[in-house]
Amino acid sequence: MGWLTVLQAGVLVVFLGIGALHPRVPQGFVCRATILNIITGGLLFALRMGVVLLVGGVESHGVIPMDWAASPILQFLVAFLVLDFARYAVHYADHRVSWLWFFHRVHHSSENLDATSGLRMHAVDLLQLTAIPI
Repeated sequence: MGWLTVLQAGVLVVFLGIGALHPRVPQGFVCRATILNIITGGLLFALRMGVVLLVGGVESHGVIPMDWAASPILQFLVAFLVLDFARYAVHYADHRVSWLWFFHRVHHSSENLDATSGLRMHAVDLLQLTAIPI
């Protein structure tokens, strides 16, 4: 387990604690939905890692030529904006295209919102989000 995964788990625990101290709706520190979300998130993380390892052997030469941006900071900013816009466009389509909404609505099905609610998603949603940066 890498340091980033440990950091993400730590942040999740901190936000769960804050949510338990200041809940909008009293539900305790960990409820059934929290456990379900963590299990789902773990399974989907394993699926995502499988996809990344599967495609990892194929070297990417970049979809967008960045020769014009010599500065690594400029390259980072352009990549960040393109990635953010692509995720926004996919999420927008998930809400507007009925067959995509069929999968995306799993993400919105949590009745008890907490820091783990974002982990609840359909595998199709996860594959969309994984494919964007790849």
